[in-house]
Amino acid sequence: MTTSIDSNIIVALWRHDDPSNDLAAKMLVRARKQGKLIVSAPVYAELMGDPKRTESELDEFFRDTGILIDWTLDERAWREAGKAYQGYVQRRRSEAGASPRRILTDFLIGAHAMVRSDSLLTFDLRLYRTAFPELAIISNWWRGEWVHFDCRVEGRRQADFVRHKAYWTVAPGPAGGLSG
Repeated sequence: MTTSIDSNIIVALWRHDDPSNDLAAKMLVRARKQGKLIVSAPVYAELMGDPKRTESELDEFFRDTGILIDWTLDERAWREAGKAYQGYVQRRRSEAGASPRRILTDFLIGAHAMVRSDSLLTFDLRLYRTAFPELAIISNWWRGEWVHFDCRVEGRRQADFVRHKAYWTVAPGPAGGLSG
């Protein structure tokens, strides 16, 4: 199984004073146990937005953790991102004429996950569940329980919540990698 990672997970992991720091680490360990971890090119670009972070530090982080960078955004991903963004803009405008607050990058991240991986690991369940209803989303919290929102159940497209309690352990992996 391949899990795509949203930038908010990595940002929380890097900020040791962030209340979600420990949770981000545990979520990554859990996802690592399921298979391969990747980030999309838009996630990489967002992470480069931190003026204190260099490109070489970012590359070193991904190399040391074994998280792969997928630079591919093919036509299908662009189309899916465009459709999801269009739906978002329409929903926002229908809500008392509100202007869109999200940027296209969020939708490129979701579209990449939908096209190039099996699931998306994110703290932003609401956005991705609404924008990409067929995407399997692994998030941290929903109604007081750990949650894996998976729309692909028994070969059909339907919503199902598979709850996961947080009994994960965090231990340093080989060469500083993630393991549990």
